[in-house]
Amino acid sequence: MRIDFLKDEKEWNSREINGNWKKLIENNDNLNVLFQSPDWFNHLYQIDNNSKLLLGVAYSDEHEAVGFIPLRIGTYNLYFDLKLYNFCTSKLETIFILGSVPILPSDPRYYDQFFDKITTICPDWDCLYLDSVPIQSYFWKYLINSKVVKDHFLFYTLDGIRPFYYKTLPTSFEEYIKTLKRSYRKDFKRKLKIINSDFSDDVKIVRIENSDEVPIFLEKAVDISRKSWQYQQIGGNVLFQKETEKKLDYLAQKKFYDLTY
Repeated sequence: MRIDFLKDEKEWNSREINGNWKKLIENNDNLNVLFQSPDWFNHLYQIDNNSKLLLGVAYSDEHEAVGFIPLRIGTYNLYFDLKLYNFCTSKLETIFILGSVPILPSDPRYYDQFFDKITTICPDWDCLYLDSVPIQSYFWKYLINSKVVKDHFLFYTLDGIRPFYYKTLPTSFEEYIKTLKRSYRKDFKRKLKIINSDFSDDVKIVRIENSDEVPIFLEKAVDISRKSWQYQQIGGNVLFQKETEKKLDYLAQKKFYDLTY
């Protein structure tokens, strides 16, 4: 068994690598699996000129590709805050594990080899960043118990362990309504009727599926964001910039995901 690291776009887009990669993410239950997909990886390759990409590929003893670890190398700002006051910021050269949980078999040998090898593959880095690792996962248990991790890293959870909420929605609004209790369903429809009465037309969700509709979406997003309390507190994070439009245009062309407003 071994783990190789691919640095070239032609290597990770080869038919064999790409095919095996897609198969392994099809039935993956990671909520962030979207960010581990070949499509997202190639999206970053197209639009992110400030980062480097690496793809870790795990092979079994039979030389079969059994795991993938998509990585992005870039800058992470580590803020040192006291309540609302920021008194120091450290810019760290960071290896981001996309999707947070590597797509690997539940075998410590693969993880040991990854954490041991990554220290030599990328010599000029400061930290590994995992955005969201479920504490029930095999990977979390490995991280807190692994000797290899303890030998190479200082394990730090920013803001500690936090709850992460999600809801799996049905395929249609009608199916969603059926999942509600009768009393709540009645109250929900009443509130929806009140909202509709405040507008000349019915309130509806508009799905953006074509790249030429992206500017319309961005215009609406910027307008809504400026009316939010977040804008008043921390400023605007939704900016109508050419770079943002370029990113969303690429995603729309690839039919990668739908934007709604």
